[in-house]
Amino acid sequence: MDLVYLSGKLHRYDAGAIPILIQLLKNKDVALQEQASWALGNIAGDGDYYRNMVIHAGVLKPLLNTLLINSEGVTAKVKP
Repeated sequence: MDLVYLSGKLHRYDAGAIPILIQLLKNKDVALQEQASWALGNIAGDGDYYRNMVIHAGVLKPLLNTLLINSEGVTAKVKP
């Protein structure tokens, strides 16, 4: 299953998907980091409860580190 399409599968969040996705943010594979970022964003977008779950699981530091390390790639994807 594509990591990005976890949205709508709420029972998987409660089964431990969030910590695993956060660990994937630390992987050296940039494509995997991107997929994990999208999946975590989709989870957080499912409502306050899941947003708080993602934040309390410790997503902020690994996510910011991923953005800083890959800043050139992030900038290239944002530009029109």
